[in-house]
Amino acid sequence: MVFGEKLKTERLKRNWSQEDLAAKLFVSRQSVSKWENGQNYPSIEVIIKISDLFGVTIDELLKSDEELTKKVIRDS
Repeated sequence: MVFGEKLKTERLKRNWSQEDLAAKLFVSRQSVSKWENGQNYPSIEVIIKISDLFGVTIDELLKSDEELTKKVIRDS
């Protein structure tokens, strides 16, 4: 499962809209939409917040998506 799918699955488990998740992460709803559709990826800071919010490890979020893993490595 790629990052966007995992994000959407976790969001829907909680019955949150994209708007709800965006508010919790202090980002726009459009950002959440782009992440879920694989058009963009969040910053490492936001990935950490997502990990905490959903109670999953960063490893679980990153290992499923090679492109996201590469982005995090590049950004750091």
